[in-house]
Amino acid sequence: MYTDHILEEKWRVQKLLSQNANYDINKFMDNAHSSIIKLKEQFNLELKYSDRQGGYSTTTGPDQ
Repeated sequence: MYTDHILEEKWRVQKLLSQNANYDINKFMDNAHSSIIKLKEQFNLELKYSDRQGGYSTTTGPDQ
C-alpha cells in the first residue's frame, strides 16, 4: 500500500486520539466535540450543525 508522510501523520494522530479515549467511540466523539468548542471560542467562530430530517438511512449499499 502506498503511504506518505501525511498519511503516516494522520494514522499517528488517530491512534493517539483513540488511545486517549481508551478506544471508546463515545469518548472519542466527546473529546472531538470538546476540542471543537474550544476552537470555536478561541477563534470566535459560528458553527452550524445539520439537523437531519427523516431518521437514519436503512440502506446498506448504493443499489438499495
